[in-house]
Amino acid sequence: MVLSIIIGFITSIINTRTLGPEGYGDYKFIINLFQFMTILSSLGLSYTTSQHLTQMQSGDNRKLCLIGANFIFTVVISVFFIICSIIFSFLEPYFFESHLSNVILLFSPLVAVFIFNSTIENILPGDNKIHQLSLFRVIPALFFMLLLLLVNYIYHLNLLITLFIQIVIGIVTIIVFYRLLRPEYIDYKNNIRLIWEANKKFGWHVYIGSLSGVASTYISTFMISYFLDNTHVGYFSLAITLTMPLMQISSIVGITYFKEFANVNILPRKVTFLTALISAISTIIFILIIKPVVLMVYTESFVQVAYISSIIAIGAAIHGMGDYFNRFLGAHGQGKQLRNGAFVVGVVNILGYFILIKFFGIAGAAITRLAAGLIYCSMMIFYYIRFRKRRAISL
Repeated sequence: MVLSIIIGFITSIINTRTLGPEGYGDYKFIINLFQFMTILSSLGLSYTTSQHLTQMQSGDNRKLCLIGANFIFTVVISVFFIICSIIFSFLEPYFFESHLSNVILLFSPLVAVFIFNSTIENILPGDNKIHQLSLFRVIPALFFMLLLLLVNYIYHLNLLITLFIQIVIGIVTIIVFYRLLRPEYIDYKNNIRLIWEANKKFGWHVYIGSLSGVASTYISTFMISYFLDNTHVGYFSLAITLTMPLMQISSIVGITYFKEFANVNILPRKVTFLTALISAISTIIFILIIKPVVLMVYTESFVQVAYISSIIAIGAAIHGMGDYFNRFLGAHGQGKQLRNGAFVVGVVNILGYFILIKFFGIAGAAITRLAAGLIYCSMMIFYYIRFRKRRAISL
């Protein structure tokens, strides 16, 4: 996590300085578009597979067959969303003035890279491959950063080259981790049926929640681009990037303990207290230093980022604690509860991004982010307390 923070920070500096405010905004518009499609594509199948893997003993060969069946789903879904990306490229000029239709068309296969990355990231913690998950998050980001530096040293970076580097890194990463996971396709029809049926009870509910809670956050990209421009998309996206570590602090703890959570009925108090304390201290430090850091690193042309980052930082830290409770509930198969919490967050996001951006500009997007974090964390704590009470009664 620490390495990811450092690498992500350096990468954002490279991209903002080489692409400029407008070019960086165009880049984030495309990346956010593909990430939005990735969330739409999941259907909850990888969540279900991961949850099943947590229940299996290490060395159980059925794990490899489940992973193989999940990869079959991923291939089919990826092809479908590449087609969707191509269709969107022809519709884009009618809704936005960014003139990115040809770029989206050219790099439409990148959406498949994001979809496979999401699948692998969900499978690894379910199989308790935490060290491999760490490498999966760090190594590709490191090579992306190094290639950006190398190419920019030889030749000036632009939007097309940056996207090309990202798609190459993504494909190589998928190949490497595919071989690491060693999926098998024995009796794949029954395993596909198993995942599909189990998905109705767990993953589908998480998926519906993701559509409401996570996918709805990407509406900000389209609303900012529609009401303002892609330069402001870049400002808001950079603020999200800078505050993301505050969310990851608590979220990573939840991921690390995911398999252990499945075997206990209460969150470890010491871990929970330390996670909350570190998150709070980190947020305070962030707010105190963000403006001078932005002026020094990103130059005065990105000064707006400092103001909105202070608001988003609080929401990010609170959202991260919500993710911590979310992982516990997910490990116990509480899919409906996760769905309900995310649905409420989705309503907040949709109302906030559609209304507040129109009247308050980019500050309205930041306020929406804060409100969503507060509501999300409150819902997760509420469901955790209710889960504990029900388990206490049953015991």
